[in-house]
Amino acid sequence: MNDDELRQLLHTWKAPAAPPGLRPPSRPWYATLWGSSVRIPVPVLALVVLAILVFQAIPRPSQTQRLEVRLSDFQPVPEVKPVVIRRINNNDQNN
Repeated sequence: MNDDELRQLLHTWKAPAAPPGLRPPSRPWYATLWGSSVRIPVPVLALVVLAILVFQAIPRPSQTQRLEVRLSDFQPVPEVKPVVIRRINNNDQNN
C-alpha cells in the first residue's frame, strides 16, 4: 500500500467501542467523596493535631462566668489631683 491508500483507509476506519467491562460503575457523589483520600506530610499532620490539642486545652469562659458591665456601675472620681511631670532634656541639665 502506498501513502494515498493508507490515508484513504485511515479516513474510513472507525475505532471499535470499548467493552463495557472497562468502564467503572457509576457511583453517587457521596460515595466518591467518602472513598477519596488526601495525602498530608506527617510533620504537617502532627502540627495540626498539636494545634488542635493546645486550642482545646485553653480554658474559655462559659456563658455564666461572663461579667456584665453597665454604664450605671461607673462612679465619678471624688477628687481630681492633676500631677505635672516635667521631662528633663539635655538643654535643661547644662543650665
